[in-house]
Amino acid sequence: MRPRTKIALASLLMLLVAMTAFALWAEHWLRDFYLETVRQRMEDQLRALAPLVEPDAADLDARIDQAGTRLSSRITMMDASGRVLADSAFSGEALAALENHINREEVQEALRDGIGWSTRYSTSLDEHLLYVALRLPEERGVLRVATTLQGLEQRLAEMRWALGGRALLLIALFAPLGWWLTRRWTRSVEVLEAAVRELARGRLDTPIQLSDRDELSGVAASVRAMAAEQKGSLARLQTERGRLDTILGSLREGVLVTASDGRIQYANPAFSQIFGLDADPVGKVPLELVRLPELQQGIEEVLRGGEAAGREIEVGNQSLGVVFSPVEPAGNRGVVAVFHDLTELRRLEQVRRDFVTNLSHELRTPLTSIRGYAETLQQQPENLTAEQQRFLEKIARNSAQLAEIIQALLDLSRIERGQLSLRRETVTLADLREELERAFLERARSKGLEWNFQSPGLTAFSAARPLLVRALHNLLENALAHTERGSIGVLVEPRNGAVRFAVSDTGSGIPEVDQGRVFERFYRASGDLGRMQGSGVGLSIVKHIVALHGGRVWLESELGEGTRVFFELPQPGPPVPAGEES
Repeated sequence: MRPRTKIALASLLMLLVAMTAFALWAEHWLRDFYLETVRQRMEDQLRALAPLVEPDAADLDARIDQAGTRLSSRITMMDASGRVLADSAFSGEALAALENHINREEVQEALRDGIGWSTRYSTSLDEHLLYVALRLPEERGVLRVATTLQGLEQRLAEMRWALGGRALLLIALFAPLGWWLTRRWTRSVEVLEAAVRELARGRLDTPIQLSDRDELSGVAASVRAMAAEQKGSLARLQTERGRLDTILGSLREGVLVTASDGRIQYANPAFSQIFGLDADPVGKVPLELVRLPELQQGIEEVLRGGEAAGREIEVGNQSLGVVFSPVEPAGNRGVVAVFHDLTELRRLEQVRRDFVTNLSHELRTPLTSIRGYAETLQQQPENLTAEQQRFLEKIARNSAQLAEIIQALLDLSRIERGQLSLRRETVTLADLREELERAFLERARSKGLEWNFQSPGLTAFSAARPLLVRALHNLLENALAHTERGSIGVLVEPRNGAVRFAVSDTGSGIPEVDQGRVFERFYRASGDLGRMQGSGVGLSIVKHIVALHGGRVWLESELGEGTRVFFELPQPGPPVPAGEES
């Protein structure tokens, strides 16, 4: 339905409602006015008639009949009990047959207030009457007068017809004028509506022709401004999208974007190149294009509400690192997956591991010879000068240190290659404490350091004992090397289905800039560059041993305050509490 038709019909409906309401009000007002006027006249008649009526008079009924004829009304006389004594409309047996009127509303009101009135249907006369009753003084009874309301109903009916006819005349006169005004007023609305419809279809250059004096000219100006802004925003979006497509298209990393249903919304050329796709992947499920359950599983985990996560997958001879991240435009969760080609990196890592392993093996033979010759010469001190003996001690000490470095590199290489199997056994805290104190207690005391070993609430747990001892040895060696005063210690305690170890010292601490890299092989903190002690792979070995157990390692450190290195080893069963060791 067009706007002008709606407005015209609404206006006509409002006119009808208004006229109907006016007619009902006028009828109600006229009825009340008529009843009030007649009631006042009837009260005056009763007050004039009351002195002339004697309830005990023998000709009472005749007098009442005469008064009723003179007033053109029905007059009734009754005693204080409501018994009818005389009635201008009834005589003889009919009068005697009238029922008691004590329960009539106007009679009750007259007996209570002196005067009363009501309107109702009279069963005696078979018509609607207005009754007015007056209580006579000295308990002489009640005098009532009644008049028909037929005249009122006739006048009200005449008024209804008159108002109805005038209403139809007004509607007939108003309809053409209203239609013309409505058409004039809605022409601008229809023009504006058509223009907005075109703008919604993307035709942002659609003109809006309205007069400056039009009531909707301000709205039209706002719509034109909105269209201009939208056009500018669309141009900026297209520019940004073109720039984004260029950037993503030039990336060597593959980029994949999915919607909330898991179907592909965007894939850059690198993604298609990595997986050898010829067809357009948009609109398809990744598993339809790439038979990699790991890829589909990573996307589904993020769609189910998971956080950003990464994993490494193998595609033929390629190693790919994939990072899955959630993206939520207006609450519609999707996934962005970025693919990095790690093939060359993994190859270089393998070359590095092979180089370290081969070099370590090659160095062991000449190093063994050097150590052997040095030890042989040290066993013949009588043939050496003091200076030669000092040089031999340095050769022996440095060759021993070099042997430790080579052994550490070989151990790290074996761990990285997975050549160490994890053989768990029950480790008791008493045995572990005894072994660590045998290796470090005297060395700590010789430096004036306090030694602490605590294991509250725990007596035994499950771990690969040799590997665990190696990790603790590496951490305590670092603690001893970097602590000049204070204490070093080990804390072992159960934590949420795991055993947590904390190796602490009060040494020099690690700079914050280095704390994220100290577990890398050969990495030395900036404060250690002038002290080339150790192999530089101790913490890296600790990290790999903990990872082999399925745990995690981290540290807390502050310069000048000391360091605490934590690691947790998950337990296949609950750790043995204190006092329950078998």
